[in-house]
Amino acid sequence: MIYADKGSKIIVQNATGNQGSFHLPLMNEFARSVGGAGVVAGVTPGKGGREVSGVPVYDTVEEAVSLHDATVSVLFVPGSAAGDSIMEAAH
Repeated sequence: MIYADKGSKIIVQNATGNQGSFHLPLMNEFARSVGGAGVVAGVTPGKGGREVSGVPVYDTVEEAVSLHDATVSVLFVPGSAAGDSIMEAAH
C-alpha cells in the first residue's frame, strides 16, 4: 500500500544511484504540479553532503528524517539491499 498525500515529505533511498537520480527530479516535478511537498532529502551511505537535483543527500535515513521531518521513504535499491533499507526506513 502507498500511504502518501500532497503533504508527505519524501526521502529517496539510494538517491545517487541510476534509478534514484533518474526518478527523484521527476517525483519533484510531479509534486510541484499538484502542490505537494515532494522529495525533501536523499540517502546514500557514504555519499552524504552531495545533492541530486538540488536535494541534499545524507548518509543515513535517521539523519535525513531528523533534519527534514520526512514521513515517506521510497527505495531505489538493489534487491540484495532491500531488506536492510526497509528496516532502516521503518526505524
